[in-house]
Amino acid sequence: MKKRNSSHRRGFTLIEVLVVMVILGVLMLIGLPILRSFLLRSQMVAFGTQLQSTIQRARSEAVKQGFPVVVQLQPDDNRIRAYVDIPAFDGTGARTDTPLTFEPEVGLLAPETDRILFEVRFPNAVILGSPVGEDLIDGMTNISAGPPETADVSERVLVFNPNGSAGALGAFRFAAPGESKNYLEAEVEFVSTGKTTLKKWDCNDSVWRSRNDAVSGRPAWEWYQKFSGSC
Repeated sequence: MKKRNSSHRRGFTLIEVLVVMVILGVLMLIGLPILRSFLLRSQMVAFGTQLQSTIQRARSEAVKQGFPVVVQLQPDDNRIRAYVDIPAFDGTGARTDTPLTFEPEVGLLAPETDRILFEVRFPNAVILGSPVGEDLIDGMTNISAGPPETADVSERVLVFNPNGSAGALGAFRFAAPGESKNYLEAEVEFVSTGKTTLKKWDCNDSVWRSRNDAVSGRPAWEWYQKFSGSC
């Protein structure tokens, strides 16, 4: 009489299951922060590109409208808006509104008074931010009644004239929560043309750089890890 061969399948022991779970946990701890940083940086760049386009569009609208167009930060609403500044005059020809401020006249409709042309909102993953020693709003035209150093961020604005020029150089600066070493800015860098460039903070050299800047031995844009020793 032949003896049957019995096959036995060996299962996983509790220790083996625990080891696999520990390894997966370690991989998640390593991978999730990297993925989160990647997503935050992607949103920063996407917002910066949108803001750059908004500023350039404001310049085009100034030429088209024949009046100054103002780009202004609204910190309470987390948005940046662009409005056309239509001057208001009384019967004697004296101007009755404050130049470059948003003061639509009651009873008048577009295109006879100030009006908002468009706006861009900060996504939840992007906040105003700048490196230590750098202003949140750099340069720009001061529309407050006081000196620039006491002006609120909403009182320092970009102005584009009907000839396409900028009233002054300036930049909006921003970051992502938790990305304390990475900052971007949308900067108007030429008064005559109003050209706007998206730049990133280079903390090695403490300068703002565009993607096309030539840097020896490394890319112009470097993304710094939160807990790394660099910078």
